[in-house]
Amino acid sequence: VLNISHRQSNIFNEWDERFLYVFCSLLGQLIISNRLLRTMEHEIEQRTLELQVALERAESLSILDGLTGVHNRRYFISNFNTLIEQCARYGRKLALLMIDLDDFKQINDTFGHLEGDRVHKAIADILKHCARGADIIARFGGEEFIVALQDTDCEGAQQVASRIQEQIRLLACGHGEHKRGITASIGLSCHTNSGDMPIKTPEQWVQEADDALYRAKHSGKDRISVHVAEPREAVSRRLNNSF
Repeated sequence: VLNISHRQSNIFNEWDERFLYVFCSLLGQLIISNRLLRTMEHEIEQRTLELQVALERAESLSILDGLTGVHNRRYFISNFNTLIEQCARYGRKLALLMIDLDDFKQINDTFGHLEGDRVHKAIADILKHCARGADIIARFGGEEFIVALQDTDCEGAQQVASRIQEQIRLLACGHGEHKRGITASIGLSCHTNSGDMPIKTPEQWVQEADDALYRAKHSGKDRISVHVAEPREAVSRRLNNSF
């Protein structure tokens, strides 16, 4: 509403009224345009927020295991490589655990995949509880999990592995007379002295832990097998003696 007044009566003529009519039309269009602009800005802000949430969710899904919520294999390899470089640069200790559930196929075959999924989630919770915030936990594939322990020597890594096994032994699947316990074998790769740690790729670390896991499986399961890396001087002597 536009209200224009004057102290003198009948001062506005026909042309004034026409001008005011045009002015009111323009002013009305400006008000409508401003309202539409604010609506569009709000809509853009909402869509931008929704897109940001969607991108964050997509990024999260790309680095997390969808079932257990721990990191996936791709994230682990990428970040473990960075961790190796940092430990080598600053002389920090490092250890790697490869955890594999014993006879997991029997659990799936006997109790079904839903029970198997529940066990996987329980194992992931145990690993998160036993590890520290700076450690990297990932589901490496199937029933295999992997944990990179920062600033941890062989003795400390074996203690962590023992705690993990103890917690896993407390789990069970099934009910009543069909109830059965759960165990896991663990392969451990570590080095005795951070200053003598040979430079290895993530794949080499994983292979050493996997070889140790293989030995644990074939020595009776529910065991911990350790691969201790050779000191750098020992590697150098062995290479020189081979020529």
